[in-house]
Order: sequence, then structure tokens, then C-alpha cells
Amino acid sequence: MRSHFKWIMNRYPNFKNAENVVITGVSAGGIATYLWTNYVRDLVANASNVVAIPDSGIFMITKTYQTNIDGLLITTINNFKLANIDEKSPLDLCNQRYKDEEYKCRFIQYAWTSFQSRTLLINS
Repeated sequence: MRSHFKWIMNRYPNFKNAENVVITGVSAGGIATYLWTNYVRDLVANASNVVAIPDSGIFMITKTYQTNIDGLLITTINNFKLANIDEKSPLDLCNQRYKDEEYKCRFIQYAWTSFQSRTLLINS
């Protein structure tokens, strides 16, 4: 993602002066929206011009009533191990709060307090 944003900044140097920036995505793109909006805020001159609209990106750490196991959490941790991911979430505030458990920052109940932009959450 960082290389994509670098490309945008090189290709469209006036982006930093954008009057309105809306970051949006659906499902996994909704997660990306709340993960990357703070990062985009740092790319523009007036951070208050950046708005996030994540749609259906609300995934939570919660156990099922049948198995009492959180399959999504286990899958996320295993995917990080499988892909040998050691990069932190782009939500620096969340990373600081959950040091050594940065995977939690992919879940809304942990990430929410780290949002710095106006955000309209949509979950269909």
C-alpha cells in the first residue's frame, strides 16, 4: 500500500493540496479504509479534508456460541505467521496500545479509538 501511495504522490503531486479526499472500500476494502486513512491524512496539507467511509469492514474478535472459539482471530494470527508478516498495522496509535499484539489492530473494537478522521461506518 505504501508503494501505491508513493506512486500516487509522484504521479499526481497536487494530491497533497486536495480539497476533499474520501477513502472508501467494501468488506476487506472496508478494513483497508480504516487501516489506511490516517496514513493518507499525513500525505495531504489539510488533514481535516480526509474522510473515511468503510462499508462492511466490521470484523470483530468474538467467540462463537457453538464452539467458544474465535476462528477469525486464529485465522488472522495464522495468516500473519504463514506470510511471515512482521510489519505493524498502519495505525500507529493502535500499535502502541497493543505492542506485540498488533494483529488486534485489524479488528474494529481495538482500532476504533485510533481513527483520526471523520468516519462514517456502514455495515450492511
